[in-house]
Amino acid sequence: TATMVETFSQTPVSPRSWTYPVGITRARLLGLTPATRYNITICVGNSFGTGPLIYELVWTHIAEPTQPDTPEVLKKGQSTITVKLKPVINEFGPVSKYKIIVSTDERNFFEDNCLKSWIESQNDNLTYYITAELCPKDVLNETEFVVGDGKRYSCDSDKSWYNVPLASKDQYHVSLGIVSSFQGLTKTSYSSASPSHNGVILLYAPPDEEDGVSEGLLTFLKIAIVIGGLLLVMSIVVFLLIRRKYGGHRYI
Repeated sequence: TATMVETFSQTPVSPRSWTYPVGITRARLLGLTPATRYNITICVGNSFGTGPLIYELVWTHIAEPTQPDTPEVLKKGQSTITVKLKPVINEFGPVSKYKIIVSTDERNFFEDNCLKSWIESQNDNLTYYITAELCPKDVLNETEFVVGDGKRYSCDSDKSWYNVPLASKDQYHVSLGIVSSFQGLTKTSYSSASPSHNGVILLYAPPDEEDGVSEGLLTFLKIAIVIGGLLLVMSIVVFLLIRRKYGGHRYI
C-alpha cells in the first residue's frame, strides 16, 4: 500500500494498493503521482494470516513541469519589448525558476542544451538566448517584464544574465520557460506553439506601437501639423496681397 505523506500536486492523492503472487521479489508500483512522498507499506500474507508490516518513506521523481502560458506582448519600444508573464502552478514538482528566452527567427524549437547568454549565443552564431532568469517570488502574480532594459537578472548566485537592449531593425520573439529541480533531477518546460505541439511559442511584438504612442496617431498629428502650417502661410500671403492692394488708398 502507498499512502501520500506530502506532495507538490494541487489535486488530492488517493492511496493505492497492489497484490502480488508468492515468489515475487521485485515489483514496479504504477500509477503514483510525481513529486510525492509516500509511505510504502508491505505485508506478507498466507492462509495462516499476515506477517509484520514493513514500511519505508520514499519520494517519486518529478515530471516535466506544467507548460507556462505564452507571454502576452503589451508594447514595443525602440529597444525594448514589454510582456506580461503569468505564474505557473506546477503539478509535478517545485517551481525552481523561470527563464525568459529571446529569438530573432520564427523557429518552433531549439536545442535546450544550447540555451546560453546573449554574448555566448553571438559567439556560437545562435539565434536565441536567455535574457533573464527570475525566481518564483518574482512571478507570484501576473507580472510585466521589460525585455531589453539593459539590466542583469539572476535567480541564484552562480550566474547573472544580461538583458541586452534590442536592436530596432530586428524582429524579436519572446518565450517563457519553467525549471523544476528536486533531489538531483531537473526538468524544464517551455510554452507551446500549439495545443498539439510541444516547443517554444515565438511571439512577434507588433510594430504598431512605439513608446506607448500608436503609429496611426503619430501620422495623424504629422498631417495635421502640415495642413495647419500651409493654412497659416496662405493666410499670411492673402493678408499681404490685400494690404498691398489697398494700403495706398485713403478713405474720406
